[in-house]
Amino acid sequence: MAWIKQFLLLWSIIHESLASKDGCSKPNFNIENVDMSDIVEMRYEVGRKLRLKCQRGYKRKAGRSNLIKCQNGSEFAKWSDPNLQCIYINRTVPAGKNVGLVIGASTGSCFVILLVILLFVWPLVCKNRTWCTRPGVAEHELTPMALTEVQTVENPSESRLLQREAES
Repeated sequence: MAWIKQFLLLWSIIHESLASKDGCSKPNFNIENVDMSDIVEMRYEVGRKLRLKCQRGYKRKAGRSNLIKCQNGSEFAKWSDPNLQCIYINRTVPAGKNVGLVIGASTGSCFVILLVILLFVWPLVCKNRTWCTRPGVAEHELTPMALTEVQTVENPSESRLLQREAES
């Protein structure tokens, strides 16, 4: 039984320190479909504002504010009452309205497909090098040369003999 009294005393001390006039504790509103996971600080100064956000798949209802503010109350600092209402986003497309979605999705995919095709086809097209040259830049043409015979000489006296044969 004594531990319950100690727990209650400790709880009242913690609660009093969190509910002081100098700031607000972490907001803990029970608002349907609001994501509070980004709010990580445990203490906020008076005058500090926070923007609440709706969970994924929901959006703020028009005319409703997602802003809350830590303000002085009569006994302690507290958060302003939230006005946020999150409504479900209807993902279905009305009849006749799906053309924009199809075009928007297909242009992105067409661009990627075209890019992949060009990367694979361009080397095949460039085998004929005249198609791949820049205009105004002349290609160096190879001129045919007469075939020559190359002989390996190990002895310097043999090289003189080969030179004389080649000269005659």
